[in-house]
Amino acid sequence: MLLAPSREPEESNDSMARPKPAHSSIQNGLLAKLSRADYGRLVPHLEPIDFSRGDVVYEADEPQSYIYFPTTSVVSLVYTTKDGATAEMGLVGKDGVVGVALFMGGRTRPNRALVQVAGGALRMKAKALQAELKRCGPLLHLLLAARLAFSTGAGWRIARANAITWSIAKRFAC
Repeated sequence: MLLAPSREPEESNDSMARPKPAHSSIQNGLLAKLSRADYGRLVPHLEPIDFSRGDVVYEADEPQSYIYFPTTSVVSLVYTTKDGATAEMGLVGKDGVVGVALFMGGRTRPNRALVQVAGGALRMKAKALQAELKRCGPLLHLLLAARLAFSTGAGWRIARANAITWSIAKRFAC
């Protein structure tokens, strides 16, 4: 009986191959997608904090010192118009990030962030985040993907609200 020679498994060249996640116990979905090495580099800069319902994470037009990765809390992003009317722009939970201005190049935001569901989060100082982003590594790519997903969802909600509120005829009426 002839035996075929054993072969070592070939390394995958698949561009969809993902690094092994840091650890399944990481409670923020974005951070859990990082490799162990990438997450390990962030750990010294991640500070666990607890939020109560109604806490203000940040105010509009104020300098931002931290980015937040909710773990068990849910944060509402609220926009206030000049005449005082408010509208919720979106919610951020355990799969998201709060404080996108820090990695999108801004120093302040036009909205405020309020805690809707009490719970925990991990926060990172702006300076540590900027240092990590200069590496142009996986964290930057995850944050940009999260921002795109949030913007797409917000656009869909606006389009849906307009479709419900205004007919095409009313929108184009003079």
